[in-house]
Amino acid sequence: MSYLTHTFDEIKLQSGKTILNAEIAYKTFGNINDNKDNVIIYPTWYSGFISDNEWLISEDMTLNPNKYFIIIIAMINNGQSCSSN
Repeated sequence: MSYLTHTFDEIKLQSGKTILNAEIAYKTFGNINDNKDNVIIYPTWYSGFISDNEWLISEDMTLNPNKYFIIIIAMINNGQSCSSN
């Protein structure tokens, strides 16, 4: 599995709670355009992995990397993304 990670010291949630030391796994496809209006964020589901979503990304599919900049983000605590709390 090939993906990147980004670490946040803290993430403040809408509920008011804070997630500490979160490491978010993600993978990108395509290129962002000059207007930055072609971005699609496509999260995984509970127990899903980034690789489980990749089959939907193709020139022949709706998630066309030639048209969109697609970011698949792994759900926290699914084995790819994690936090200390």
